[in-house]
Amino acid sequence: MGILADRGPMSQTALAASLDIRPQSLSELAAKTEAEGLIARTPSEEDRRQTIVSLTEAGAARVAAFREAHRRHAEEFLAPLSKEEKEALRTLLAKLIAGQEPDENKTTPEKSDKNEGGVA
Repeated sequence: MGILADRGPMSQTALAASLDIRPQSLSELAAKTEAEGLIARTPSEEDRRQTIVSLTEAGAARVAAFREAHRRHAEEFLAPLSKEEKEALRTLLAKLIAGQEPDENKTTPEKSDKNEGGVA
């Protein structure tokens, strides 16, 4: 629901891709979330084969409440740190996260038929 809050309504296919899950898995999750009144699914006006997923007011309120609770918990957790220590932590975490993101410029070593470990 956070993705919908940040990016707005989108196709169910695009949402599944954003979450890196199978469309069938998203269909099950969306049905449960829709039953709770947190999202709405409607046919696309441009392509009736597509389903558009959007947050309802209740869904937006749930996301806002979750984010506020998360902010409060983070604030309490980080309270022992000074402002400078918090900034250093933020910088280090950003560096770690950036290191986990796929780099399109990296090349993967080609597989070789040669056994480099010397063990057959």
